[in-house]
Amino acid sequence: MKYLFFLLLLALSSPSWAQRTANIAPHKLPKKVQTAFETKYPQAQVKQAIWQEVDSSYQGQFWDEANGIYVLAYFDELGKWLKSEMEVDPSSFTLAIKRFLEKEYADRTISYVLATQHPLGHYTYWIVLENETEILSLELDAYAKILYQEVEQIQIKAGEGLRP
Repeated sequence: MKYLFFLLLLALSSPSWAQRTANIAPHKLPKKVQTAFETKYPQAQVKQAIWQEVDSSYQGQFWDEANGIYVLAYFDELGKWLKSEMEVDPSSFTLAIKRFLEKEYADRTISYVLATQHPLGHYTYWIVLENETEILSLELDAYAKILYQEVEQIQIKAGEGLRP
């Protein structure tokens, strides 16, 4: 499961194909990025992270053993931490988000949650909800304000039935 999430995390967080993306060896990272990563994540090791250079920023992906999650950390070329993304359990939602989802989307199942930690300390949540006919993707702030919303209709062909 954690490997499936890791692949999904890569897909969701990958930049558009128009941007320059390249894997980079940890020893080729700018020293400022290495230092910033080690300061932000002392439990992780630069050499054990998978690094990508995207235009002029760097993404380090690593397994956070203490929390049992994959983390994708973003840094600029000067070592400034930009944000981190990680899969979280819905139990970590704020009360506002829990109430909002119970009120507005009680007929849907949460299939995926990605939390983004921002430099000022706040979090946003990418939540994927499903029912028999739609897949709904929401980005919410901690107060349950919708920042982004996308709906995808599930197409069922005659004779196929619902997904297992």
